[in-house]
Amino acid sequence: MRNASLRAMSDRLNIVLIAANGLRGGWSFQGAPARARNERAYVKEILVDTEARFQVPRDRILASGFSLGASMVWSLSCYMGDKFAGFAPIAGTFWSPLPEDCPSAMPNLMHYHGQKDRTFPLVGRAVAGGLYRQGNTYESFDIWHSQGQCKAEEPVVSESGSLQCERRSGCGSSILELCRHEGGHVYRAAWIERSWGILSDLKGW
Repeated sequence: MRNASLRAMSDRLNIVLIAANGLRGGWSFQGAPARARNERAYVKEILVDTEARFQVPRDRILASGFSLGASMVWSLSCYMGDKFAGFAPIAGTFWSPLPEDCPSAMPNLMHYHGQKDRTFPLVGRAVAGGLYRQGNTYESFDIWHSQGQCKAEEPVVSESGSLQCERRSGCGSSILELCRHEGGHVYRAAWIERSWGILSDLKGW
């Protein structure tokens, strides 16, 4: 909430900024080192509270997170995809073992990742002496590609500022996009704003 760029984005778009916290700096999802709580139950409580107190409809909520928070967002897309309008994870994805399949329908998911990210590389890496392993970003997308029965078509490539984005075509009405940049383990509020704009255009907000 102290992040000036996020506050400015929220004010500019006239949207509510909700900051959910992991316990002790971590999130407890499949494959993660932390086992602190039932995160899906926690997020469900946040959604119920948000709707009750502030009348924010769930079908207008974009979930975003950075690093471990991004991995949490990928988990939400898999297991609670119907509770959100879309997802914008930044520099983090599933951890191993990756889900064999996801109970949620294909989401609107726009992922952002640095080509030179060494904290959470695009292809993942082993951590904590090999006890845990960050997942491979491309393999994470493959879960949605196969489960959504996307047609075997070449992705549509576009550039947006410093981003080179590949959007999978032939996936019905869902947006499935990987945007890479030349930097490292960083995030920008502008990427969240870009995702919100894409969702707004898609849904006619």
